[in-house]
Amino acid sequence: MTNILFIDHASVVGGAQLVLMNYLKYLNKNKYKKVLITSGSRVELLKDYKKYSDSLYILDFPKLKRFSPFVIIDLFKLVLQILIIIYKEKISLVVTNTERGMYPGTIASFLTGRKVIWCVRDYCYSRILFSLLKWVPSKIIYVSESLINFYGVKGDKNIVVHVSSDMYLRLRKVSSRDIQRFKNDYGLKGKFVIGFIGRLARWKGIDILVKSILDLKKRNIVCLIAGVFDDKEEEFLKEIANILKYSEKGRIIFLGYRKDVALILKCLDLFVHPAREPEPYATSIIEALMTRLPVVATDLGGTSEIIFGKKTGISIDSESSKELTKVLKEVIRSKRLREKVSLAGYDMVMKENLIQMEINKLETLFEEVLGR
Repeated sequence: MTNILFIDHASVVGGAQLVLMNYLKYLNKNKYKKVLITSGSRVELLKDYKKYSDSLYILDFPKLKRFSPFVIIDLFKLVLQILIIIYKEKISLVVTNTERGMYPGTIASFLTGRKVIWCVRDYCYSRILFSLLKWVPSKIIYVSESLINFYGVKGDKNIVVHVSSDMYLRLRKVSSRDIQRFKNDYGLKGKFVIGFIGRLARWKGIDILVKSILDLKKRNIVCLIAGVFDDKEEEFLKEIANILKYSEKGRIIFLGYRKDVALILKCLDLFVHPAREPEPYATSIIEALMTRLPVVATDLGGTSEIIFGKKTGISIDSESSKELTKVLKEVIRSKRLREKVSLAGYDMVMKENLIQMEINKLETLFEEVLGR
């Protein structure tokens, strides 16, 4: 049995946390003991974290990007706590999942002589610190080629493991009765339903989607938006409220944080991901494609490795709500286009993004790092 320590600071419910959940859920239980350190700041995740990890520790993660003499002290305290857990749980390998987990996890691994793997899923890491510390990890896992290019680290340590999903398994559990009930509850019968699922942050372009839906001016079009607003997005929330102030009731429906993502996807006709900034590699897009949905997404970052022109989806080039409205009109009007891209997208993800493929790659990588 190999004891692996995963370190994640979950300030939001994002793709990084959902991917980590799949690691905990699907890694070989007879081969690996999965120990998890998290901040516990997102209560939505804790129940499943407890369910799928063998040991769970909730620690305070200090804010490192602040000018204060207490930063070093707070970091030292966290590293000390991680050191104790490493020895207590007899950890052989440390896997960090976020930036605020990477720094203390890397220091603790170095001090204890443990191997460490970085899982890089965002563009927010300090490139200076990233470059200075890159010699410590045995491997650096990126979710897209876009991230490798962004950080500019070269060498054999780098490996791309695209995000995968078990959505194809969850979809099998959704019944026609569930779909009918959901559509009745939200008044979706006879409607063309457009959806977005993910973090409700400004950079995700939710306001662009909302404006575009309202510009369509068609009563038979409804938009479902599932997810939670980031804690620091209070002004953005007010902006969305102002946009919706004079809109027709029922055109835009915010569902909040939902675990029944498979059911929501089955009720959609089109999935839209209008990000303003590069997306590392969106789990939500992969899951929409697994549902055989046509996808419209901004051609930025890792999304460019999933959506190709009008082949596996429809790409948009800018954050203009007018451009998105124009594209939506074309996609809604052309059933043939929707069927063409949804089939191609489905075929691609079912060949490349099944959860067991990712888990097999990880387990092979773990054994390689541990010299087995």
